Amino acid sequence: MDGRKKRHVGWTIGLFLAFLLLAAVLMSGLFAGYRARVQKLFVDMAVQDMRGSAMARRQVVQADIDDATDTLQSMAAAIQTADSADRAWIDRYIGAVCGEQGSGAVTYLTAEELAAGAADYTPQEQEGLEELRRGQTVVTPLYAGRGEAGGYTFYVAAPVLRQGQLTGVLYCSICGEMLTGPTGEKTIYGAGESYLVYGSGTLVVLAGDGAPRELDLIDELRRQQVPDEQVAQLQAALESGESTVVRIAQPGGQGSYVAVEDLGHNGWRLFCCMRTTRMTGHPTAILRYTVILAVALIALLALLGGVGVWLFWGQRRRLRMEEERYALLARFSDTVLLEYDHRDKTLQFTPNIQNQFAVAQLNMRYTGRGQGGLSVLHPQDAVLLDSLLKKAASLAPGQNDSCQLRMWGRDGRYHWMRCQYQTLYDARTGRPERSIGKLMDISEQKRKEEALRRRSALDRATSTFNKAALEEQVEELLQGGTKGFLFMIDLDDFKRVNDCCGHAAGDALLRAVGTGLRHCFRQEDMVGRVGGDEFAVFMVGAHSDEIVQRRAARIISSISTIHLPDLPGHAVTASVGVARTADRDDYQALYGRADQAMYRAKRGGKNRFCLYRDTGETE
Repeated sequence: MDGRKKRHVGWTIGLFLAFLLLAAVLMSGLFAGYRARVQKLFVDMAVQDMRGSAMARRQVVQADIDDATDTLQSMAAAIQTADSADRAWIDRYIGAVCGEQGSGAVTYLTAEELAAGAADYTPQEQEGLEELRRGQTVVTPLYAGRGEAGGYTFYVAAPVLRQGQLTGVLYCSICGEMLTGPTGEKTIYGAGESYLVYGSGTLVVLAGDGAPRELDLIDELRRQQVPDEQVAQLQAALESGESTVVRIAQPGGQGSYVAVEDLGHNGWRLFCCMRTTRMTGHPTAILRYTVILAVALIALLALLGGVGVWLFWGQRRRLRMEEERYALLARFSDTVLLEYDHRDKTLQFTPNIQNQFAVAQLNMRYTGRGQGGLSVLHPQDAVLLDSLLKKAASLAPGQNDSCQLRMWGRDGRYHWMRCQYQTLYDARTGRPERSIGKLMDISEQKRKEEALRRRSALDRATSTFNKAALEEQVEELLQGGTKGFLFMIDLDDFKRVNDCCGHAAGDALLRAVGTGLRHCFRQEDMVGRVGGDEFAVFMVGAHSDEIVQRRAARIISSISTIHLPDLPGHAVTASVGVARTADRDDYQALYGRADQAMYRAKRGGKNRFCLYRDTGETE
């Protein structure tokens, strides 16, 4: 028995150790695969970063050259079109344009000065001169020793032509270091380095201590024992200018990644290098920290699980109490609360809405246009609610908004309601989750505002519309296609009433005329005072000249029967002009025609009326 127990314990320990060994092997395999995956991701990210940096540098170079080209071409065009453009004028013009950029930003050479040095030009410079004579802008090759601290410089030149002949050249210099941007250690396989390489393979060191220098990149790679296949691949990319990334192996298992980008001029290529040693150390460190974090997280999750359960039950209890409090407050409040779920498209109200409105369901799926159980909305406001819910989804967090709606109440009339709302967003996705709002009855406020608006539209002296209000309402009717007649009534010799009897008598006469005009017309016709002693009336829907003439005669008769104590023995008369509305008419045109007819009545002896026609006026 003792032997069997020992063997059983031995087997148990052996199986346990085998399980631990198998688990260790599996975990090692998983972490090794994880490390390889992370290393590949780092390499891919570094390659993409290199490619993006190279493309960004190309765009910067092109933008700088384009800016210089545009400036020079604009200045050349100004010189070409100037009436008198001698050398002194051109120098002053360049100084004025380039004053803020510092002296020497742009230089001008005459055709004679160009020709004087032509004998010493290289073939490439001779070709550039011919392009200038053909009216083309030229970007020159790099020149060593002409930049700051003896570095490289290139030029952008634009021709100045008159009658098709080259009369001069405007040019500006650009530092060669701009082609590669800031660089780090100046070795081919240094980390984060950028160089300029010609399509032929000549590498140019644009910055650094000492004189500018060049070397053959292809020979240097071969000297570094880079495989011929990789050298050929890089050489083909340099010759074609194709954007590419190449991995270059070196002795000892190390290597570099190289990005090639065409800069768009003179066969220039941007050559960016990064050592692989910058990438290989990170995955190992990440794996070590991952193992530590995995163990720590398992322990932490167990602890957080217990805390989370305790917090969940406590929060659930508080949420239940909050819902009960919310329902109780809603029951005792006149304000209706609402909630719109943007995900489920559901609209929910507090129960007190049913005290005022015939809403069958407190929680409904709102499909828009007042449908889905919300038929109490005014038909014109259903679209407004739709746009409100769409706008709510675009509100900034914490931002409030409001609108006004009409809803059919249980008392058989529409109530004006102000809806004020705010949107809550999902903290994880940033998408709108719910909009919370409240409905407040503002019907009494709207009635007060309408009464105030009506009072502001009336002329105080006559209780008729003032000029602005009459013009606005008539214009609105005309734009809606309403037809009718506009009467212009001007009191004859009103100034004599003010001079002889005083302004109080004049005001009394104006009130009497306003009252008489309202009695002469229907309730839907609009009567207004448009001047000191001028009134206007828009008669809606009239079509017959005979009816209009009878109405004008009635106006004159009504005014002539006015007798006031302050006007003893003073006869009151008026001249009336009438104009019919026309197609696509507006208030100013209609007013002008009626005014012409009224002055025709004045000239005809006053105390009469005239009707405006297209062919003239007739009494």
